[in-house]
Amino acid sequence: LRREWLYRHSTEYQISQRNKRRGDDNMKIERYDMIVIGAGPAGLSAAIEAAKNGLKPIVFDENAKPGGQLFKQIHKFFGSKEHKAKVRGFKIGEELLNEAREYGVEVVLNATVVGLYPEKEVTVKVKDEVKHYKGDAVLVATGASEFSTAEISPSSVVTALFTA
Repeated sequence: LRREWLYRHSTEYQISQRNKRRGDDNMKIERYDMIVIGAGPAGLSAAIEAAKNGLKPIVFDENAKPGGQLFKQIHKFFGSKEHKAKVRGFKIGEELLNEAREYGVEVVLNATVVGLYPEKEVTVKVKDEVKHYKGDAVLVATGASEFSTAEISPSSVVTALFTA
């Protein structure tokens, strides 16, 4: 409990100091019904469903393009039609983006979440600006990532989980 208190207050202190340097003592907190971290298929799908049900979601992603791993998939998926069989991954990503726009989902790209707090609050760095957001719910959907085999020495033992 003490560690959490120190962490929260130290971050708030840093933000207040930054605001004082800028001459803005009253930090504006933007409110949303749902904050989603990650604009891959899971994050976008969750935000779309939230918007369909009348919520106001915002999605943050550190990349310049949303869609996550789907935009790297050039093969056609298999399975049933309801699971997008015979559709290429990047096409599924495009469909998700279009649906997100249709439902008014706000997607903020090149945005790095630098703080995540128990009070369902996040601090986000976009360019040189740090902003504070509060939501009724926070979903972390940061997805899969790749690593280079060049980073692994021949003598090391590697255990990895790949998703796509």
